[in-house]
Amino acid sequence: MRRIGDCQLKISKHKRIVKSIMAKIIKKRFPKKELNAWLREHRSRDHSEWIDLLDNLSNQGFHEWCASGAGQKEIGFYLETKRH
Repeated sequence: MRRIGDCQLKISKHKRIVKSIMAKIIKKRFPKKELNAWLREHRSRDHSEWIDLLDNLSNQGFHEWCASGAGQKEIGFYLETKRH
């Protein structure tokens, strides 16, 4: 039983390391999936929620979309057109 626990611990540690590395990788795709998930939880947004969303997306690897004015406009446009 001890051996299985060691293996599970190693796998768990490996997953955390991989997740940490993946978060640092810059993602070039548009964050459509992430924005759709955000829209399911938020019916409207204020400035602080907008800043939190951009910070969150940036931390997930979408820094290029969040750092530029053009990228922020694309994200805002997507949110406005998909809002119900």
